[in-house]
Amino acid sequence: MPASVTDVDGTAGLMSMFKHFVWEKKHPGRPFKVGVIAFDNPPRRLYKKPYAKKLYAKCGLDYVGAAIVPMTVTDATIEVKRLYDAGADFIMVDHTTMGTKVVLESAQRLGVKDKMLFATWFNILRDLVTMPKLFDGIYNPWSYPMYYSSERNETMERVGQIYLNADPEYWNLRVDWAIGVHHNMTFAVEMIKKALEKYGFEGMSRERTREVMFGKTTVDTGIYPKFTIDPTFPYIAPYVWMYQLDTEKKMYTPVGKPTAFGPSIYQPRWSPYDDPNIVYTRYYEWP
Repeated sequence: MPASVTDVDGTAGLMSMFKHFVWEKKHPGRPFKVGVIAFDNPPRRLYKKPYAKKLYAKCGLDYVGAAIVPMTVTDATIEVKRLYDAGADFIMVDHTTMGTKVVLESAQRLGVKDKMLFATWFNILRDLVTMPKLFDGIYNPWSYPMYYSSERNETMERVGQIYLNADPEYWNLRVDWAIGVHHNMTFAVEMIKKALEKYGFEGMSRERTREVMFGKTTVDTGIYPKFTIDPTFPYIAPYVWMYQLDTEKKMYTPVGKPTAFGPSIYQPRWSPYDDPNIVYTRYYEWP
């Protein structure tokens, strides 16, 4: 998940995804130079570790550096300029809407906003459309398929409508969050039901519940492509989608195919693009 120690790995996968689906089509043969501006907490300090540059190089990325800034920063001009001067074509902002606003405003003041590409982990559509001229076109990776796109399926339509019917004012342009909650809760309830069926209420324990949840279990909630949990790396949300924000239409435009990142820094790496036609790894089964 984004807010964990897999941040650096996830960002590498996202940048690889962007390079594969966007950069190489627009600039074939040109190196892809990337940088990160991250708002400080312990996992995000990993961006400064030497392994990050090595990891990004393995992904075919030229990592020009990272800036770790305080959560309360109101001006990132120095950090943006440093990355721009180092040749960065792309800056990943990790991870708040306000932080993204600060970075984009800084780039605007420097006159480089249109000379670079920006992506951010954090994407509440309602926040991003408050300043359409600033946020329009920014890339948003997210660990769930987005409701406000043209590619939502029947399950997403049904789940989203439940939330919108319950509190339309609150959930308007926020349903994307509900989709992810539904996926996780559906998985959890199903696995607890299986544990009860196997051991009974009196036989339940934390270890037995964990064994059922994170054994070799196939997950199909109707939102994600079907996948099988790897017991050695128990993701229950293994795919990430990338979108480009269209503030005028208040929609996300999908970019490329969903990517399964696979193991974190504690597991062997693999290439997300062993097969350039589909995103497939030995960790997850594509239907």
